[in-house]
Amino acid sequence: MKKWVKWVLLGVVVAVIGTMTVMSMTAPLSVEATVLERQTLENSFTEKGTVIVPETQDIYSKNGGKLTAVHIKEEQPVSAGDLLFDFDVSDLENANTQMQSELKVLTSENAGTRVDITQAEKESERADNATRAQIMTLESQISSIESTLPALQAGLSQAESVVITHQRQVDDARRMYELGETSMQSVKDAEAAVNQAAKDVDRIRAQMDAVPVQVQAIRRQISDLQKGIGITSGLTGQRSASAREVYEARRDALMVKIEENNEKIEQAKIYASRAGTVSAVNFKAGQVAQPGDKLAEIFDHSERVIECHVLVEDIGEMAVGDPVKVTLKQRSADITFDSKIRKIANIAEESTSTLGLNERRVKVEIDAPGEALDTIGLGWPLDVKFVTSRAENCLSVPKTAVFQTERGFAVWRITDGKATAVEVKKGLETATSVELTGDLKPDDVVITDGADDKLSEGKGVAPIID
Repeated sequence: MKKWVKWVLLGVVVAVIGTMTVMSMTAPLSVEATVLERQTLENSFTEKGTVIVPETQDIYSKNGGKLTAVHIKEEQPVSAGDLLFDFDVSDLENANTQMQSELKVLTSENAGTRVDITQAEKESERADNATRAQIMTLESQISSIESTLPALQAGLSQAESVVITHQRQVDDARRMYELGETSMQSVKDAEAAVNQAAKDVDRIRAQMDAVPVQVQAIRRQISDLQKGIGITSGLTGQRSASAREVYEARRDALMVKIEENNEKIEQAKIYASRAGTVSAVNFKAGQVAQPGDKLAEIFDHSERVIECHVLVEDIGEMAVGDPVKVTLKQRSADITFDSKIRKIANIAEESTSTLGLNERRVKVEIDAPGEALDTIGLGWPLDVKFVTSRAENCLSVPKTAVFQTERGFAVWRITDGKATAVEVKKGLETATSVELTGDLKPDDVVITDGADDKLSEGKGVAPIID
């Protein structure tokens, strides 16, 4: 090949390469971009919540005795003033009938102007004998009450053993959970068993504590009756004592006892103090309840709340009254309610996360929305969204669109097909986006990768809008 031909070919190659280089330098750069629009930006987190009743109405036996009627059952709605339980009052009514007869006799005997001293002594002796009989009955009641102590003590020992056994099961369940050999539900079930056993211990102790109180009250009655015997005997022992004095002493003693019995008869009917729904009934008709026994439990549906447990580090950004979003997950379509924070506890409780990490969480109560009461039930799981910061009607971009300059921060805005740096100030930041203020307006097109080293002022770009 001739030398001049080689030089021609070389020139052509150089020209082609130069042309391609120039074209590549002047061709617009393809970039991903976004169109600015006003929107709401917020930071939030979601915790699991459960529907609970913050307070319940516990129904207790005051004087104890045999139940003749139970008028309620579990899940039954009741109104304030509804009759719940009836106790047997036949012994009290019979005692009152007898004492009313004695009062009539005393009144009849007092009708005369004077009573023969001998007759007065006889009447005094009858009255004293009746009082002694009452004292014997009361002493028998003391023996009967005190005889329950050994059984209660045995029950207490057994209940305390059950607490220890269940506590060991809790410890075993926790160790197995840490080893991945059981579930968190097993741990919670074991803890629930410990709590129930502890309640049984408290109940038995309350019954045991009630025994000396009852005995002391009966002994006071015996003491008062014995004083009556002394007074009556003294009066009848004085031959100059008048029938009026004898009558008034016996009358007053009988009326006091009748009044006490009437009060117990009134207390034998137990009524609901407020409206609600029966959640538990612990006794049946025919069973005997001791003073202080818990007969039933009633809760009020209208007072339901949603309970959450929030990490301590998130509590500082929350306050009572803050709005929240409550979501009920369903197969067809989720249901969302607006609500607000009702109460934030002052104490943090230690718990274990699903990853096995120790956490400290604070109990937070959320108002159950009124429109949700017919939709959600006790124990239902819900998602509660807490908003910690919020910016409305703002311009925002992906955080990757912002780059740092000597003067602060900027973004690349596309104007007439060219990149132009625009200085901005940051506002609210989320995990992926940031609020911007500066020389920007809605419908501006901003490049989402501000750190692209191919970009420069006036660089031709071809945006790919996301």
